[in-house]
Amino acid sequence: MAVTVESLRKLWKKEFILDVRKEISVEIEGLKSNMAALQKKLDDIEASHKFLSNKYDTVLQTIQETKKNLTLENQVKKLTDDVKKLSEENYILKVQQDESNISIHGVTL
Repeated sequence: MAVTVESLRKLWKKEFILDVRKEISVEIEGLKSNMAALQKKLDDIEASHKFLSNKYDTVLQTIQETKKNLTLENQVKKLTDDVKKLSEENYILKVQQDESNISIHGVTL
């Protein structure tokens, strides 16, 4: 049998193209499977990122509230100290006032 261009074309169409298509199909299915696995990993990473982002937001909010509370606690401590100091000064002034009052008994005019 002589090999001609026509016989090569027929052989290509009948055998080689089918084999090439089968091999390509197998490779495409493998790629699809790998793509699906990568997509799942990407989805997992995105979910993890969202979870961590939410936790970060919560921690940041907690830190801000804590700073605010510390500021308020410092203000309350200062006011408490001021009230204590003023109470002590008030007591001292009352004692001084009592000591300076003169009582006169039994005087008739």
